[in-house]
Amino acid sequence: MNKVFDIKRFGKYLVYDMRRAQSQYLISGAILSALPLLCFVVSQIFSFVFNGRPSEAMSSTYATVAASIAVLIFVFTFPVKMYGEITSKQYGSAFLLLPASSFEKSPSMILTACVLVPLAIVAVFLCCDTLLSLCFSDTYGTNLIKILFGLKKELYDATEGALEIHLGLPAFLSFCNYMLCFCLGSIFFKRNKAAKTFLVLIALSSVFGSILGSIMVANIFGFEGIFDALQRDFNADTVNSIMGWVNGTVYGLNILEFCLLSAGIYFRIKTLKH
Repeated sequence: MNKVFDIKRFGKYLVYDMRRAQSQYLISGAILSALPLLCFVVSQIFSFVFNGRPSEAMSSTYATVAASIAVLIFVFTFPVKMYGEITSKQYGSAFLLLPASSFEKSPSMILTACVLVPLAIVAVFLCCDTLLSLCFSDTYGTNLIKILFGLKKELYDATEGALEIHLGLPAFLSFCNYMLCFCLGSIFFKRNKAAKTFLVLIALSSVFGSILGSIMVANIFGFEGIFDALQRDFNADTVNSIMGWVNGTVYGLNILEFCLLSAGIYFRIKTLKH
């Protein structure tokens, strides 16, 4: 049997990881999935207490508020709750003795944290959100799916079709990178894992954000009068060429970050000792 990667062994370990996620995060995941209902109920209770009548649908809708809160809570809590104990001697030793290689444990962690568990939570979240929108259209408002498609249409109409708008892939890549950051922090730091990871993330974002901003400004507005040329000939082709460069740069950096974080998780698991 291959000591580095065996597909059957990896499948068994992935199933084990998902069962651990079910036991460790089932209640928290259920609460996150029901956040649209919780936000709606709390808002209506306050409305009845202070106004004596149900509140009307919020301009930002309950769906976007609930989704934002759910993503933040999930990113901060799931990695620590699932993998934070790896750095402790008691659980960490058992984790190292599991019959799977580091090359199998790291992609299992990535799939569980970035795809499988979020997919389950999102599916229940959207069902809850859609049902509330159908049953209480006047007080709950528009569901999240319609909001996202409406936003894409607004952006498309605002540019008169000159720009091709993509929302799903950039958002998914950003989410994966944040999840991997907190997963790496959970198996790297021994205490205050989420807080330390957050502080490190802010510091790195400030540094690399400044560097990337300088590079983009230098390339778009240039040292050879590109900004003046844009003012003279500002059309759809020019805008598309700029946006194509910006999108390509953002995609490339996101993919590079994903690869680096994945490698960091692998080497941390491989070198973990107690």
